[in-house]
Amino acid sequence: MLIFRQAIRYRRILLLIVIMALVTSLATSTALWALYTSTFNNKKDDLTAIVTMKANLINAVARFDAIHASASFPEDPFAATLSQVIDANQRYHGFSQTGEFILARLETEQIYYIVRSRAENPALQKRAVIATSAALQKAFAGDTGVILDHDYRNRPVLAAYTPLENPEYALVAKIDLQELQAPFFRAASVSLTVALALIMLAVYLIHHLASPLIFRLEALVAERTRALHDTNKELALRSQQDHLTEVCNRSHFFNVLSASRRQSDTQRAILFIDLDKFKPINDELGHHVGDQLLRHAAQRFVKAVRQHDTVARIGGDEFAILLNNIETIHHAIEIATDITSLIQQPFSIQNHRNLRIGCSIGIALDDNPKETEEALVSRADTAMYHAKNSDHSNIAIS
Repeated sequence: MLIFRQAIRYRRILLLIVIMALVTSLATSTALWALYTSTFNNKKDDLTAIVTMKANLINAVARFDAIHASASFPEDPFAATLSQVIDANQRYHGFSQTGEFILARLETEQIYYIVRSRAENPALQKRAVIATSAALQKAFAGDTGVILDHDYRNRPVLAAYTPLENPEYALVAKIDLQELQAPFFRAASVSLTVALALIMLAVYLIHHLASPLIFRLEALVAERTRALHDTNKELALRSQQDHLTEVCNRSHFFNVLSASRRQSDTQRAILFIDLDKFKPINDELGHHVGDQLLRHAAQRFVKAVRQHDTVARIGGDEFAILLNNIETIHHAIEIATDITSLIQQPFSIQNHRNLRIGCSIGIALDDNPKETEEALVSRADTAMYHAKNSDHSNIAIS
């Protein structure tokens, strides 16, 4: 009988271990998958913005060269642009750990690499290599988008692609899929190891201290469940925040804007803000000072607006603010003026006590229900560039 009871006891302990391990693994995997999905979608948005900005810059330079470089390059003015791009690429080695730009040319139905920022063999930068990238094929077909692809190293990548105005050229911005996945694999490994260690410790205590500790174990399980719930809430919050400034990220900002337009008939406006003089400070004093400067600037934006407004970092040194319940456009101008005054006050960061920056602000009033959220923000972005190029005011209205 004693042996039978011990067998039942060990079976129950084993069943408890299995159940707790499964529950912990499932909860951890679900939380990490939700965070990975959000990060993956944000990275798609970031790559799209990066490749679009790079393509717009190359197109702008090409249009300039078409007018002013025809004497030096009479047969192909785009060659002047290409030489500038290649020269700039020699000084630039991509973004993040594995991110890079790829410029390719379509010639006699074959696609050739022109520029690769992280070519493993420098000689590859100097000779034509036939490309088989699906992203480039889509770009030369006139499409713009983001796909999972394999690059010239045959490694899986997330690639954003777009054609240039010159139909013989296309641009891709890509990042290794492994770079996106690696932090989540490490987090899963650490989380599961810690969870299994805690489970084994709890079972050991039950086995040696018997029944009185069962009640404590139940309390411990309840505590772990609450902690897991809090962790999931924190992960959900982090998926909506910009990790550097702790204001909304780009993806969540568009969700908030869409919800505001559906739920409220009140007037609203978008402020699109670009920090002036930030890049020289970031380049001269280092990214650690630049990052803190972005944090302080974001805090001032939050301080300048009302509680029901939304501040978001769109990317780099660009921010957007959703102003709800705006009575007139003059109300939005007043808030924008307060923001410029506040941001022009000196910043004190580490040993640098008199850092000064400014900002250019574009304002777009949400006065067309048929206009998409992307188009509304784009109008504010365009107005911001008018303000940046203006000699009279750093605030412009779309």
